Amino acid sequence: MTTVSHVQPQAKIVGQAVALRFALGIILSALSGVMVLLAFPPYGLWPLAWFGIVPVLLAEYRLLPAKWSSLAQVIFAAVWLGPFLARLFGAGYGPVFQYLGIWIAILNFFLARDRAFHDLTKYRWFMVQGAINWVGFEMIRATFIPIIATTGFIGYTQATQPWLIQPVSIFSVYGLNLVIILVNYALAQGTMAWLDRKWTATDVVPVEVGSTRRWLVGTGVALVAWIGVSPVLLNSMPDMPKVRVASVRPNFPLPAHQDTVNTSQVASMRSLNRRVMPRRRAHRSSTPPK
Repeated sequence: MTTVSHVQPQAKIVGQAVALRFALGIILSALSGVMVLLAFPPYGLWPLAWFGIVPVLLAEYRLLPAKWSSLAQVIFAAVWLGPFLARLFGAGYGPVFQYLGIWIAILNFFLARDRAFHDLTKYRWFMVQGAINWVGFEMIRATFIPIIATTGFIGYTQATQPWLIQPVSIFSVYGLNLVIILVNYALAQGTMAWLDRKWTATDVVPVEVGSTRRWLVGTGVALVAWIGVSPVLLNSMPDMPKVRVASVRPNFPLPAHQDTVNTSQVASMRSLNRRVMPRRRAHRSSTPPK
């Protein structure tokens, strides 16, 4: 009788702990989606891109049960890509594209099955696999999925920071994407290593401390090098001739393919562009090079 009465409270405590971890994992996954969404225009909170992915990685690899770990990526994609792509495509392309972010989120439930591999390898390939998954997929969709192409590149969140993005001229936007992803994954792995010293659940495999330390140092060096080179490139730009240009912008709140209110003004702007462009070309062809 004593044994049974002791086991029942213990099982209840374990069940409560699992439920708490599950709830916290869902909250952190949604938080990541909000942070990455806010990093992009029109919100422009660009620093969030450098650590916004960390909470969803902690949810996937430390909080949610292994069986439900892919749920973290589902929630993250739904909160980020759901509104992001809905705003981009609107209702003009039909529900398939308007809710494309939701379809991608559902697909992630079946594709995001990386935890078993990382548990088996004690997270030695966590950084490499994360970088290849994220930046590699960006390369693939930019090449083979033209309707989305480079939309949502994580590096685009830094477009308003010229002091930071100059190495893109050497390493392309994929280099910037890679640095941002490496920083996120290094922070996540470092946090997991710290958590493993404080608390480890029975279904969690600890990360290798040595590998984590090397990746933190390597990523830190890469980040410092990137930030150090950027202002040097910015300040070493040759003096270029200054040319006055005019930009005619309608300042409408929606893209032309979504705007059903200002259709006449959009048509007028297109007509103006058609009249102006031939004159620009003629002026360029008649102006001798210096």
